[in-house]
Amino acid sequence: MDTIDTAPSVRVLPTEFGAPALNITLEEGLIGCEMWQHFTLEAPADTAPLMLLRSLDEPDISFIVCDPRAIESDYSLALSDTEMDILGGPSADELAMFVIMNVKMIENRTQVTVNLLGPVVVNLANRAARQVINPDHLAHHPVGDLSHVSADAKA
Repeated sequence: MDTIDTAPSVRVLPTEFGAPALNITLEEGLIGCEMWQHFTLEAPADTAPLMLLRSLDEPDISFIVCDPRAIESDYSLALSDTEMDILGGPSADELAMFVIMNVKMIENRTQVTVNLLGPVVVNLANRAARQVINPDHLAHHPVGDLSHVSADAKA
């Protein structure tokens, strides 16, 4: 198994913030949403470290995503040889990953979680991507509670 090293020298952000959008293809789609295979990843400088993953197959669908190290500094991911083959056999410096955030209201509180269980890995050379399972982590890893944010600040 290869491991995506999360040392600072390894590039884990799919794009530089403020750079043009990156089009990626998930041949197998997202887990549970296999029909969504084509996406654009946008990384505006003013939203760092948050990025936006927009579906090209379903224009009304988009996700807030981020580098998993923004949540858990020692986050790492092991990839099987099969997963590496599916991604096109990239070298470690051609790999990037991000995780999907979830923001929802629970009992009048805004809860933020991130899916550390299912990161998306991208081969930057060919733009192939795959959502993989990282069994040591949670699908709804708590990030925070935004209940303290005033209604004026949310608007």
